[in-house]
Amino acid sequence: MEKIIDNNGIELKKIICDLQNSFSFPENFPNINKKTLKHYDFNEVCEYTIQFFENIDDNLEILIKYLKSNLSEDIKFTYRFKTEESFKMKWEKYLIFGKKFYKACNDLLGVRFIVKCNERELKEKLKIFYNDENCKIINFYENNKKTNDDGYRGIHIYFRYNKNSFPIEFQFWTRKDAILHFYTHEIIYKSTQDKEFWNYSKRLREWLDTIPESPANLEIDYVNYLYDIFNKEK
Repeated sequence: MEKIIDNNGIELKKIICDLQNSFSFPENFPNINKKTLKHYDFNEVCEYTIQFFENIDDNLEILIKYLKSNLSEDIKFTYRFKTEESFKMKWEKYLIFGKKFYKACNDLLGVRFIVKCNERELKEKLKIFYNDENCKIINFYENNKKTNDDGYRGIHIYFRYNKNSFPIEFQFWTRKDAILHFYTHEIIYKSTQDKEFWNYSKRLREWLDTIPESPANLEIDYVNYLYDIFNKEK
């Protein structure tokens, strides 16, 4: 992590900026920063997402190579493009609540990092982005913005170096977050929208938060032990 945030993260920010500049909406397209979803046609926007994915291909490859070369082995990262089905579900949900365009389209490209540290250390590592006006930070450890608190935690960064393009999302989780989130995604979110299940997920988070910190000289603590078991099974 230290390498990509070195020198205020200038190299990483430039790569992301170049990636976003690979695509821009046409001049006659409604202002994506001010307009709500009712001003857009979903099918037309889907066509632009395809263009976006195609145009960023070379710069995305540069980003992935950069991350692979500059992240330590104890940091796992993956990336994904949002599927049309998932995008449509989010669009319809946000349309009901009158959300702005860019909020519905802020994670079409997402990169997820799982970092071997605690929440306080993670925030410290990411402090270079907090003062960047082109970055929108959501810290779910400090301010859970979900209507129903299901125990989800982490730090999301939305890069908007080109405000006439789609945002890029970086998600940062600790290993403790990963243990819970993978379970809730696979078992709870795909099963039901039952609030009782969400409450169960929240209680699991509360239980994880009570796990005591291990002594400094212990070879491996309980959370990392569980995380390693999970990854071996994968």
